[in-house]
Amino acid sequence: MISTTIQNNIEDWKFDLQCFAEADAGAGDPTPPTNTNPAPAGGGDPTPPAGNNLGDPAPGTKSLLGAEPKAGAPDAYDDFKLPDNVKWDETTGSEFKTAAKEMGLSQENAQKLVDLGAKIVGGQESAMQKMVTDQSEAWQKESLQQFKQGDIDTANKALMQFADKDVIGLLQSTGLGNHPLIVGLFNNIGKAMAEGTMPTGAGQAVPSRLYPNSPGMYE
Repeated sequence: MISTTIQNNIEDWKFDLQCFAEADAGAGDPTPPTNTNPAPAGGGDPTPPAGNNLGDPAPGTKSLLGAEPKAGAPDAYDDFKLPDNVKWDETTGSEFKTAAKEMGLSQENAQKLVDLGAKIVGGQESAMQKMVTDQSEAWQKESLQQFKQGDIDTANKALMQFADKDVIGLLQSTGLGNHPLIVGLFNNIGKAMAEGTMPTGAGQAVPSRLYPNSPGMYE
């Protein structure tokens, strides 16, 4: 009889433990969920993302309004500034202005291209002038080795008598005034003048040289 009573008590205890376990499982995780967007400490709504307020664009963006308008091509370009040694060609300049307007260049940007072009032209002229100077110096060295100072003086006298200022300027600007052939030519002219005879060349007589179509005129 006693054993039967103990057995009944054990069964009651199992039933109570089973009910307690089921009730505990239905309660779920007691840890509360984490708030991914907590309210600020002072209360109120969370801070909205940047760019939602007027006048406060998101980082990295530009406002379409309120910015300075881009400078485009003017209706007509003003005269461009050029170095003193560069002259403005009207035909080429007109073509440049047309091209600059088609590309939408402002006056400032077009001036930058003009400055660059003038710099390139100036560099080319400097290189050309150096080449002429170097060649003239080389010719002068050859002439000084080939002719005496008296021959050069004689050539100068003949040059001054027969050549005008344009010819003299051409010989000086191109360096040809130092060329041995030019110095020798005017040296021969000067010597012929001193001797009172007309200079001839290539073995021809004076009349046949002056009148090649009438060789017998002075026979």
